[in-house]
Amino acid sequence: MGQSNSGRTNKFIKNVIGSAVLQIVTIVTGFISPKLMLGAFGSEINGITSSILQFISYISLVEAGLANATVFALYKPLAQKDTKARDAVISASRISYRNIGLIFVLLSVILAAVYPFIGQTDALNYGELFLLVLILCASGTLNFFILAKYRTLLTADQCSYAISYSSAIQLIVYIVLIYGAIKLNWGIIAVRAVGVLPMFLTALILYIFVKCRYGKINFYEKPNMKALDQRWNAMFLQILGVVRSGAPVVIMTWILDFKLISVYTIYNMIAGSITTCISVFTSGLSASFGDIYATGDKKLLRKSTEEFRTAFYLLITIVYSVMLVTLMPFISLYTEGITDVNYYLPLFGVLITLNGLLDNMKAPHGMLVFSFGKFKVVKKQNVIQAVIIVVLGVVFTYLWGLVGIMAALCISNVYMLVEMLRITPKYLVDMSLRKNIFQLIRMFVIVFGLYFLCMSFGYVPATYVQWLIYAVIVGVIAVAVTLGTSLIFEFETMKSLWRRAKL
Repeated sequence: MGQSNSGRTNKFIKNVIGSAVLQIVTIVTGFISPKLMLGAFGSEINGITSSILQFISYISLVEAGLANATVFALYKPLAQKDTKARDAVISASRISYRNIGLIFVLLSVILAAVYPFIGQTDALNYGELFLLVLILCASGTLNFFILAKYRTLLTADQCSYAISYSSAIQLIVYIVLIYGAIKLNWGIIAVRAVGVLPMFLTALILYIFVKCRYGKINFYEKPNMKALDQRWNAMFLQILGVVRSGAPVVIMTWILDFKLISVYTIYNMIAGSITTCISVFTSGLSASFGDIYATGDKKLLRKSTEEFRTAFYLLITIVYSVMLVTLMPFISLYTEGITDVNYYLPLFGVLITLNGLLDNMKAPHGMLVFSFGKFKVVKKQNVIQAVIIVVLGVVFTYLWGLVGIMAALCISNVYMLVEMLRITPKYLVDMSLRKNIFQLIRMFVIVFGLYFLCMSFGYVPATYVQWLIYAVIVGVIAVAVTLGTSLIFEFETMKSLWRRAKL
């Protein structure tokens, strides 16, 4: 038993380190890639590419739920070391992914044929847009036909570190290749085509890892298709999640021009990087809360929930205080020299920061839903939130452009936050609603109070080094204010958190 626990711990550490490495590489390459594309091809081409990728994310929904179902079905045979049952699930997964891959290819061709009529532009003709869509779809095709069966097996066997490291290598090679292609003055289609090649390297790495780890593995065993029946239970919320995240770009494709979509994607890239950084501190906690829930110890569950929520709110108060103050100076530096569209939009910057803050305010409640498996409790609310985004998104984008779409997202997150505050005490944890609301109000006061204070000084960093120093100073002030107010208003909870930190 001791060896088993040691093995699990070892895998957990490897997975956390691998995930952290991948997230760092993702953030770094995520900032480099758009800068290269903007400098080489301009905002309109960047906007077109972002728009196409969003449409591709919708046709990728043909896979919705299958990965989760496969991983779930593999837990038991892997734990029991039943290779025949394991291979039967993997074989079923291979067949399912092959069929999905064929459907995806058909949908890709249809998208390539119709997209030039959806997103009309003078930058590329019909044939060029057709080819660009197909090339951008190539990654999804390779994933379904080659990579997916390896990813699900390794995820189920707690070997996601192999996926993380191979993905990090893929991103680094991708940046090197597109940088070289741009330096050679290749066109956007050729550059994007070269960017697909690193996926073959990832496939080779995972193939070798699987062969070395599992030895003889039969992907053509008699398939156990019944084991994948759970996919339909996971499909609904996954589809709604993609609708919520992808609706803004789709709406803007119909209403706004591609240059404005490029503006949105640059801001959204920064917001996404912030979310990725926050996720490093919360990964793996769902299982811990699920375990406490299973014990039936309501007192411990309430105490642990309040401690986690307090710690998480401390984190996002600090992070979004710094983001709100330093976002526009960073945008000015990042888009310096790009003059084909105005990237400096302070109101939009405030709204995208507010949207990220609102989204993370409900994150502790959402984690409890996931930990306890209470998906049906929030099913209706997720549908309503998606409807709010689509309906208000269309209306507000027509009226106010980029500011309008972000306002719609903020309203949808306010609705969902209110609902989660109502649902959590009733269905999840017996918590103090009054205390939670007071925490949220305090967070708003600190974030926006610090913003107005810093803006009153009118300091604008002229270089990246100055920006970094400015961000550190703002961060130190945010930490001091946030910790100070928390010690005043939540001294006992802060003492408990300190005791946990010392363990």
